Amino acid sequence: MSLKVQDKTTITKIREDQKESPEQKIKRLETELAVEKEDKLNIMEATAQVYEELLTLKSQIGGTT
Repeated sequence: MSLKVQDKTTITKIREDQKESPEQKIKRLETELAVEKEDKLNIMEATAQVYEELLTLKSQIGGTT
């Protein structure tokens, strides 16, 4: 059994063809940043909610804040 190569394009040529333009890279990075900011905001909101619930529980059992 032999392997027959039909496309003889070099790996270097393939990588050059797949390179992002500066505009494409900026757009991709801006999208990634927006997703990360949203994730961080969600984490901060969840943390604040848990903290508020903790303070409420402490006050209900007579603890100090």
